[in-house]
Amino acid sequence: GGGGGGGPSLAAHGNYVVESARHSVLYVDVLKAASTTVKRMLKATINASHRWTDVDNSTCPPNFVKTTSNCWTAGFMREAFDLRFTFVRDPVSLFESGVRQAWAMRPSYVGGNRAALFPTADAVLDAQLARYDELRNAAANSSSRMTISSSRPDLLLKAPPPRGNSTAGSAAWSDYTNYGNRGLWLNEHLQPALWRLAGGVTADDVPMTEIVNWVGRTEQMAQLWPEVTGYILESVAAHNGANKAARLHERFIALGHRNSRAGDAAARGTDPSILTADAVRRMCESDLFRAEWHCLGYQLPPECQ
Repeated sequence: GGGGGGGPSLAAHGNYVVESARHSVLYVDVLKAASTTVKRMLKATINASHRWTDVDNSTCPPNFVKTTSNCWTAGFMREAFDLRFTFVRDPVSLFESGVRQAWAMRPSYVGGNRAALFPTADAVLDAQLARYDELRNAAANSSSRMTISSSRPDLLLKAPPPRGNSTAGSAAWSDYTNYGNRGLWLNEHLQPALWRLAGGVTADDVPMTEIVNWVGRTEQMAQLWPEVTGYILESVAAHNGANKAARLHERFIALGHRNSRAGDAAARGTDPSILTADAVRRMCESDLFRAEWHCLGYQLPPECQ
């Protein structure tokens, strides 16, 4: 999607996935959109993890630690996995949750034993937008492989190096992922859903937006969770027996997860992890985030209407 005349920086990259060919399930990870809940369920029910795969992984990028979308082609994914699902979340709520995660991972962002680098969500947002502008401007003035698309100058694009198992290939891929993926982001938990779903690609460069066939919103997770777990537990029953599926059903079918902006208005101005109204407007107007609402089907926040 590209509503609002712009879109996020979509340097093509591999996105984290969890798969089980035996159970024909592929989960595309969107961090801070119930991803921990989903991954715990997949591990407990079908023993699936992003650090493990039950299909050929020889096409994965060299030295991979987590299974990523660019391990396999689009055709393979569509044939191997009947359910290809993900969850998304209100863009502001997702970003604010990412801020809290970034603070937990990097205490220096909010102080610790030294002056805080980013003491508020507004400061994190402004630093993130400045990082994007810095890299976009550098790309526009550089002859390096980081280039600006002539047809979409608002998108920051970078062609990945050739994959391979050579030392040079591994170094090139490491440089690409560090700069093109993590280099843009102060913390990966600040990455919006479109970065993961539209920027995340298969081995033949098909966006994961064209691979997923089931997308749920975390705001509706209580209603949607039984649909996902029901599909998986049917497969467990077929492969491991009805008794195991029944035990897992009791444990997971009612497990819900709620992410919303309810209560944020009261905290706005008092909770430093909540964006101020002015910051929400800056987020809506930014090239980096403004396509999120249109492409994911969310209404713009009241601050931006």
